[in-house]
Amino acid sequence: MVLAGSLKLAVTGVSVGLLGAWAIARLLMSQLYGVKGTNLEVYALSMAVLCAAILFATLIPVRRATRVDPLLSSVANGMVAWACLATEAIR
Repeated sequence: MVLAGSLKLAVTGVSVGLLGAWAIARLLMSQLYGVKGTNLEVYALSMAVLCAAILFATLIPVRRATRVDPLLSSVANGMVAWACLATEAIR
């Protein structure tokens, strides 16, 4: 869930960034030497590198979070105490 959300945000950010880079490259094409302003290989490689970096940056906290016991996490957040009080109120 966290991984999917971060990848969705990453793809959106990379897409907007690539569109902006393409627009600026079109404006500055006269200053580039030996490279077309719309070199698709450079754009594809930069998108792949950025997405890989975002994936690895997201996987580290996700793996750490999967190792935590959910019950201990709930106790730390006070959720179990609230659940016990709600159960007592129902009885």
